[in-house]
Amino acid sequence: MATIIDLGKLRFHFAGTYDAATEYEMNDIVKYGGNVYVYANVVKSTGNIPTNNAYWTLMIEGFKFRSEYDAATQYRVGDGVTHGGKVYICVLDTQGNTPPNPTYWSQFADGIQWEGDFNIATAYQKNDLVKYGSQVYIAKQDTTGNAPTDTNNWDKFVEGISAEGVYNSASTYQPGDLVAYGANIYRCTQTSLGNLPTNLAYFEIFSTGNDYQGEWNTSSNYRVGQTVRYGGNVYRAKVDNVNTQPDTNTTEWEVFSTGVRTRGDWATATDYAINDIVAYGGNTYVVLEGHTSGVFATDLAANKWQKFNSGVRYMGIWTIGVDYKKDDIVKNSVSTYIAKIDHTAGADFFIDLNTNNYWDEFVAGASYVLPNTAGNAGKYLQTPDGSTYSWQFSGENDKIFYVSEDSTSSADDVNHGAAIDYAFASVRYACDYINADVANRTPATIFIKDGTYSEVLPIHIPPNVTIVGDGQRNCIIQPAAGNGDNGVPNAEETMFYVNTGTMIEGVILKGLTGFSLGTPGDPLTSTVKGCYFRLEPGSTILKSPYIKESSAFSTGGVGAIVDGSVVASGTAGSMVFHTFTQVHDGGIGFWVSNNGLSEIVSCFTYYCDYGYATTGGGKIRALNGNNSYGMYGALSAGFDTNEVAADGYIYGDTLTYTRASLNTTDGFTVGDKVTHGTTTTNKPATAVSIEPNMLITTAKDATVSAVTQANPASVTATAHGFATGQSISFAGVVGMTELNGNSYTITVVDADTFTLDGTDSSGFTAYTSDGTATLGGAHGFADGDMMAFKDVLPNDWAKTLGSHGTASMYNRTWYVDVVDSTSFKVCTNPDLTNYFDSSAINGWSTVTEVIADATRSNPVILTITGHGYSNGQEVKNITGVVGMTELNNNTYYANNVTANTIELFSDAGVTTSLDGTGFGAYVSGGTASRLITGTLFTSGTMIHYGATTSEIANIQTNIQPAANHRLVVNNTRKGYTGKTVKVSVVNAGHGLGNQYVFDGELLGSHKMDTLHRLYIFEQNDDSNDGHPLYFSETQDGIHNGGTEFNPVKDAITGLTGSAVEYYLDGAKVADLAAYASGFNAATNREVWIVGAAPTSNKLYSVCYSHPGMGGGTSYTATSATYEPTTGIMTMDIGTHGLNVGANLEISQDSMIWTCAQDSHGTNHTYPRATDPAKNSVFVKVIQATSTTVTVNVGISSNVSDHIFVSATAGAIHTAYSDKPTIVYTTTTQHSVADSHWERFSGMYRTELVANGTRITADDGQYADLAIDGSKGQHGFSLVLAGLSEIPRPGASIEFVSGPTYSPADNTDITATQNTGLDTVSYIVSNVSGYQASTDPTVLGTCTITIATEKPVTSDTYYGQRFKLRYKYSQTRLTGHDFLSIGTGGRATTNYPGEPTQPAAQGQEVTETYPGRVYYVSTDQDGNFRVGNYFRVDQSTGRATLDASAFDLSGLTSLRLGSIGAQLGESINEFSADGSLSGNSNTAVPTEQAVKTYVDSQTQVAIAAANNAKLSAPFDIADTTRNTAGQLVGTTNETVQYSNITYDSSSNITGYEELSTTGVTKTVAATYSSDGKVSTVTVT
Repeated sequence: MATIIDLGKLRFHFAGTYDAATEYEMNDIVKYGGNVYVYANVVKSTGNIPTNNAYWTLMIEGFKFRSEYDAATQYRVGDGVTHGGKVYICVLDTQGNTPPNPTYWSQFADGIQWEGDFNIATAYQKNDLVKYGSQVYIAKQDTTGNAPTDTNNWDKFVEGISAEGVYNSASTYQPGDLVAYGANIYRCTQTSLGNLPTNLAYFEIFSTGNDYQGEWNTSSNYRVGQTVRYGGNVYRAKVDNVNTQPDTNTTEWEVFSTGVRTRGDWATATDYAINDIVAYGGNTYVVLEGHTSGVFATDLAANKWQKFNSGVRYMGIWTIGVDYKKDDIVKNSVSTYIAKIDHTAGADFFIDLNTNNYWDEFVAGASYVLPNTAGNAGKYLQTPDGSTYSWQFSGENDKIFYVSEDSTSSADDVNHGAAIDYAFASVRYACDYINADVANRTPATIFIKDGTYSEVLPIHIPPNVTIVGDGQRNCIIQPAAGNGDNGVPNAEETMFYVNTGTMIEGVILKGLTGFSLGTPGDPLTSTVKGCYFRLEPGSTILKSPYIKESSAFSTGGVGAIVDGSVVASGTAGSMVFHTFTQVHDGGIGFWVSNNGLSEIVSCFTYYCDYGYATTGGGKIRALNGNNSYGMYGALSAGFDTNEVAADGYIYGDTLTYTRASLNTTDGFTVGDKVTHGTTTTNKPATAVSIEPNMLITTAKDATVSAVTQANPASVTATAHGFATGQSISFAGVVGMTELNGNSYTITVVDADTFTLDGTDSSGFTAYTSDGTATLGGAHGFADGDMMAFKDVLPNDWAKTLGSHGTASMYNRTWYVDVVDSTSFKVCTNPDLTNYFDSSAINGWSTVTEVIADATRSNPVILTITGHGYSNGQEVKNITGVVGMTELNNNTYYANNVTANTIELFSDAGVTTSLDGTGFGAYVSGGTASRLITGTLFTSGTMIHYGATTSEIANIQTNIQPAANHRLVVNNTRKGYTGKTVKVSVVNAGHGLGNQYVFDGELLGSHKMDTLHRLYIFEQNDDSNDGHPLYFSETQDGIHNGGTEFNPVKDAITGLTGSAVEYYLDGAKVADLAAYASGFNAATNREVWIVGAAPTSNKLYSVCYSHPGMGGGTSYTATSATYEPTTGIMTMDIGTHGLNVGANLEISQDSMIWTCAQDSHGTNHTYPRATDPAKNSVFVKVIQATSTTVTVNVGISSNVSDHIFVSATAGAIHTAYSDKPTIVYTTTTQHSVADSHWERFSGMYRTELVANGTRITADDGQYADLAIDGSKGQHGFSLVLAGLSEIPRPGASIEFVSGPTYSPADNTDITATQNTGLDTVSYIVSNVSGYQASTDPTVLGTCTITIATEKPVTSDTYYGQRFKLRYKYSQTRLTGHDFLSIGTGGRATTNYPGEPTQPAAQGQEVTETYPGRVYYVSTDQDGNFRVGNYFRVDQSTGRATLDASAFDLSGLTSLRLGSIGAQLGESINEFSADGSLSGNSNTAVPTEQAVKTYVDSQTQVAIAAANNAKLSAPFDIADTTRNTAGQLVGTTNETVQYSNITYDSSSNITGYEELSTTGVTKTVAATYSSDGKVSTVTVT
């Protein structure tokens, strides 16, 4: 885009770069070359270049190029120079001021034009740059056809070179071109064609070189500078030549380098050249003169050879007939000998030695064994590589290597390491050397001589290699200075990576650092750098690495990290330690993680932040160890995250009752149903509001003005609004007070009068005044209560609210949000966020009216054009008014309406006008709502679900206090008219992906009567985003070839339309597609189902968007193998995502097999109902590939060969597949039978039952709840369900918090959400009563006993999920010592003085659940502990047992000192004998036995006293006697006695007594032979 340049009165038009095709006019400015020109001719023109002065004037000269900057040159403004690779223009005359000095120079970025390679046909402009040859030139003026070497038109801009390869005489070379010729590089100085590079007129030497041509030969043409080898020397050609011998022709050749050439053993008739080397005997010789060899001795005497190196040659055992050379060494017997001259061995060695004088003794000896001196004991002279001899330990297959710091004999190269006096110089090199050929160099031993070895880290110890140091005190390995292989300081590296079969002993390790603590007590937050031992990543550990009799010292180092996750799959990541002492000021001693294992014996740690630590399922078993000083002793945290934990849910809550409150001695029985509370149906709905949050009122008052004294009584109450048959109560009546506080069924006479059915008020006091007649009353609900409607009128409202008991009408449940004692709102969901909108049903709707004006008057007058209001109608929800803001958010009543205006009144009777004289002036805006009247609600009764029923699953009698017993109850049910289920989504793991969670249960199954009752599945939780729910009778619905379940509602419901409806933000949408489309944008999301029963009795939940969420996928076995002796079955099920640990169910009789027992003649189905695979329902995947799974289905007594035949399609299920959300259960319409109540375990806990509440069983047994009687499960026993496998003792059970939901629930709710309280895990000590069930709502159930008591303050609710883990971290310490743990490092420990801070016993053992530390220990004071519950104080001898309970059943006697028996008496029984008949000194009675005995004796005394009273004379008027004169009835001190009976001795044997409080007792007595009362029973 052209630019206008305004210079005052001059205006220029910048037209860019000059273009010959453009027409230019006066004041156009163009850039041409490096300059700027202005068009100065009044006549427009094209094609006139800017250098044509007739048309153009130079406006700005770009620059005058002066080549490379020279400090001695005087520069003027506009001069251009190059300097430092840049071009500058002079802005101020200067000399000696070097660019880029900004005072004198400006970097010039737009003054030159690069045109690339020079082209002879191109027209170039001044300052154009071109490349020519290897040079860059700049045009001095416009030019065409002139080569850049023409200095009239060009200047050299940049000196350069261009490599053109090997010289070619046919090529034209330009200045700067480089060519290779011979061994040299030449540069062209002027254009050349056909001139050799040695022609200095055209070329100059750029660099001399060495072109090595190998061994010289007579036929090659050699060029100047080329080199050849001749003999032992290298020669360089001085000129081109051929067939001139290098050593004798100095004109053509010169010596380039002298050297030698080895030719092996000397041989006759061989051509040798100068400096050739040969071996002859044990010596080597060099050629002095080139020759063809004859006899060696002759050639040597002729000075053709000279001895090059003296030496010996070991020839092994002396042998007859061998040609030996001078200085050869042989062994004969126990000595070695050296040859004095060349000779051939004769028939007898000693003749050659003594007679022929061929040999001298070299080493005399009597044995091959070295003297038994330090470091040499047991070593033998050996030759491991067949040529090098050294003294080594014996061992047929051992490879032994040595490391020594001796600088004169040790070195890190392949020729060292085989002998202690010819050793490697570093442990690192020794390991690397073995690693280079593991197959042939292991198993091996590396011996390290005493010394200090500074190593480059890390060191990777090969498998099956033992490292042995000379001594634990003097053989020191430490990091070298500088960085290791990984670019970090050696001191912060891992020192040793150990492998299978590795062993290290007898070394001191020092110098690592870099540890920082992180969060105290949590090693996972610490920073670890320097570590002495780790497992080799990817290694297969078949033999645990073993570290023994060594020590490690550091400040901030870590002794060993045993990480089980780094080794090869299927092998144990383990290490063993014995007498490995660690002294780290900070840091960690032993850290075993991620399912790693370690045995640690007699190992001590000092000053460590963590002595022994296990995390991620790691396990330590330690014996006779010690943690001294430091921060934490032994720690265990977490579990193996790769373990697939078994899971399920807590199956019930607890009801604890007082034993004394039982009404019979039988007590409760497992399986009994117990009920508490009652369901009431006498709560009328007196009014229902029409608004977005519908309000229900349960009380309606009418003012009494008269009551007649008549039969029936007639009551006058103006506009009472009551209906015949309703129950009305009275209060505040003056005169006829007999009505107050009573309720009466009425018959309506007219709008102002009703009668009291069956009430004759003729005898009542006459009515005087006042009084209120009330329909209904306080509703009695609490937030979150479930309720339903009954007998709703009219029918339209029955269809909306449901109406229990109404013919051809469905049932539904609502959830209460209390406003006050007589009003509440209803919601469709239990967390009270989806309120019911009554203003959009049954003909009701809302119209928005637009306010145009509002007056400041009394009353306020609104202008609303064509509004449609009528007098008395509500003007609702005024909003958005600007100015008169006092109107906003209020509702008023219309009066004196006109077509376009209304007056506002504040009361429904339009008696009080709205005074707006003090309001702000109306400015603009505002709307109001007008309700269009529909069908009015007439009446209805509410059912309050107050009754809860449960089944007894377990009875616990061994609890404290002993006066109580506890029931575990499940299958808790409440209500019978449907319910709302809270839906969320979680990732189920095990390769199963996202799954739905219903009321806190992962793919929970619910028994539902979808024909008669409304069920709502609420998806408000954010986790549902992207997962719209629908139902199908086919598992996984449309993703598996099925269809959406959505038949037409049955007429029995009183409804029409589809049985499944979808709601977004309270409004029903057209269909599933519309639900899915608007799903993510909505806040309230619900799926309603009522009025239809699935033909299969099963409905599966399905995600509209994703497969597999409705229970996952079922699989088909296409092939399988079974090994009956092990129970292992492998099935090919096609591509799957299942992981090891996933649970599978194989449908009964779904597979067909044959076996060799009948020669494969008969097909057999599997699994049968009695097979192990069905006893527990599920089997666990123990191995998986992309298409197969392996499970253990149990061994078979038929061990013959089994062959798979076929399998039913889709018969292999996961724990979450083939699990319907709805299991249809048919009921009688409006049934209230317990068996059809809705299961009550979901997002809220079963509500607590008040202390003292009576619970009643079906058989009439009852009892009263104790304090804290209604809780979740706690204590030592827990009942579990939802199990897909049988739990095993030793498992850790932990409780899963949740569910939690977002957005948050209504804050008004008082019910406790099922979020869980217990963060502790417990160890399972016993499992009993496991029962497998194919019922998907239950699965496996059992009772477990846990090792430690679960406190009542951490009770776990019915439905809370749990996980069972077996791979939890464990640190086991036996015979362990904790010394002053918590006193810190060296500084605060102040060793050898006393620590400057106290020990912290609480830090000796740290457990982060489910991690466990099991220990038997002592501390610095000698105090003894066995775990957390038993300890002995050394100083006092006092023993403390903190266990909640302990078992003494195995004791034969117990000495309890002076607690009831004589001091020192032996106690061998706790007796429950209530008669104390044993009269023993070795039995202690229980509390119950004592109470029974005292009660019995008290009753005996009372009976005796009564007997005495009854035997005394009475006034005849107070008694009744039989014919024998015996008293049979009387009253004595207000107690009535009757039915008095006697024995033959006239002793009273029984009677009945009635107290003034109405209590009746029956008494029976027996007598001893002396006539004294012996027993008395009272019932």
